[in-house]
Amino acid sequence: MVRSATARSRPLLDAAANGGTSTLSGRGLINLRGDVDYFSFVSGAGSYNLAVNLAPYSPDLDIQARLYNSVGTLIATSNPVDSLPAVLSGNLAAGAYYLAVDG
Repeated sequence: MVRSATARSRPLLDAAANGGTSTLSGRGLINLRGDVDYFSFVSGAGSYNLAVNLAPYSPDLDIQARLYNSVGTLIATSNPVDSLPAVLSGNLAAGAYYLAVDG
């Protein structure tokens, strides 16, 4: 399922649970330098690790990922210099979050 959106619509990421771990997944499409895909998810309190990966065929996007809480405060950012994918990790309070991806 393609999950691309403007800042206003922010689709929920698909979730699958395995014991105490949830795996989130979604897809987006960045066509132009100014494009930003937004995704939302709800989390319980605890640690998180979000990996934003590229399509397997001819990836050329230098990903920047930003995580915001429900009121729009920036929680974490990842814009690696030496690799294309981005990884965010840390601890979250229970609540709604928004992931912004651009490149």
